[in-house]
Amino acid sequence: MKKKSIILLIIILIVFSTWVYKSEEKYIPTDYEISVINYFNEIAIKSEYFDNPERVTKWRKPMNLFIYKEAELSKQMELIYSTIKTINSIASDGFKIEIIEDYKDASAVLYLCDKNKVKELAPNFYKLIEDSVNYEYTGFSYIEFKLTNFVINKALIFVDTEVSINEQKHSIVEELTQSLGLSNDSNKYSDSIFYESDSIQEKTGFSYSKMDIALIKYLYAPKMKPGFKEKSAEIVIKKIMKSEKNLE
Repeated sequence: MKKKSIILLIIILIVFSTWVYKSEEKYIPTDYEISVINYFNEIAIKSEYFDNPERVTKWRKPMNLFIYKEAELSKQMELIYSTIKTINSIASDGFKIEIIEDYKDASAVLYLCDKNKVKELAPNFYKLIEDSVNYEYTGFSYIEFKLTNFVINKALIFVDTEVSINEQKHSIVEELTQSLGLSNDSNKYSDSIFYESDSIQEKTGFSYSKMDIALIKYLYAPKMKPGFKEKSAEIVIKKIMKSEKNLE
């Protein structure tokens, strides 16, 4: 009787182990999904500047955004509001951007002005831009985070209002999005807001591509933690992809 019980227990363990293995079987992404994962690693894990920690950086609290402008700039403000609405609708971990009226309460500032004005208002930020960029620019974003937790706690954004309206619109969307922790540029996809071009005139698109939306979604998913390295981020993305596929 005892021998039969042991055999039955072994059979149960084998069946259970097989079930666990199948339930945790590695998800095999499609070619497109592999492209998304690679693009996430390039844009979110890498950086176009030298102080790149090669880890996920993101906000854990709402971004309180103060906008400095000297005129009504209705077209620019309309795009800012619609971009923020889109970002807030994509993020699923509680993050959101809120526009505030009091500079003292801001964790992020968007300077919507010319270069001379940002030099006057924020000389250290202006110096940082000039020291970091050795090419003609229409916008710039800077984020601060602690190396102990990789949580973004401050952002400064500049959009030059002396360039064409389409160039301003592109910079508004790109710099706002890069201030989320998607800090790198790339020359892979011309329809992406992160597309890097030698010509400023080529950078006039101001809408998100399908892949751009995916990057925001995965960065601001609850399971994507600040400080994750490339491999950990990839595991999270694959789990989300698998769960989405199961819902189809």
